Amino acid sequence: DDESEEDDEDDEEDDEAEGNEDEDRGRHITSYAGDLLVSRARAGTLDPRVVDRLLPVLAEEQPVEHRRRAVVEIIGALRYKPALPALIRILENTTIESDSIGKEELVASTAAALGALAEPAAIAVLAKVVAAPGMHNDKPRPIAADALASSLAAAHEPHPIDDAVLAELLTTIRERDDGELMSGT
Repeated sequence: DDESEEDDEDDEEDDEAEGNEDEDRGRHITSYAGDLLVSRARAGTLDPRVVDRLLPVLAEEQPVEHRRRAVVEIIGALRYKPALPALIRILENTTIESDSIGKEELVASTAAALGALAEPAAIAVLAKVVAAPGMHNDKPRPIAADALASSLAAAHEPHPIDDAVLAELLTTIRERDDGELMSGT
């Protein structure tokens, strides 16, 4: 009789272990959901209506920078113009400090998405990213500069660019090793 009780306990432990395994498997799958959606968006196989459901993620704050970055990349791949105000807000409200984890990638991805949209409304915020001082802004700077060029090209009227934008680009080129800059892109 004691043996059957032990077997029942072993069976219950096995069931609990299987339950945990299923939970872990679910976590592993969802950790790649953003990558999957980005890939489908880039391949042109993602329905643009998905973005409407993902837009609230952009308003979330830390520690979900990787989720926000995935949504931003989807928006850029789909060239989803209704998200323009949300993308601009991200760059207006996100600053990169020397210890910012995930923010460099978020700012770089957001700048790239704005470059894909090529909207003149993004010129000011992209210029701000390009002009941001410090080595910790070097990763998003060339991406923002490229996006700025796309947005300027789409403008019907010329837009003056602040001297600080060009000065920071020149400082970056002058003070940083080319290999260091090129490894970030």
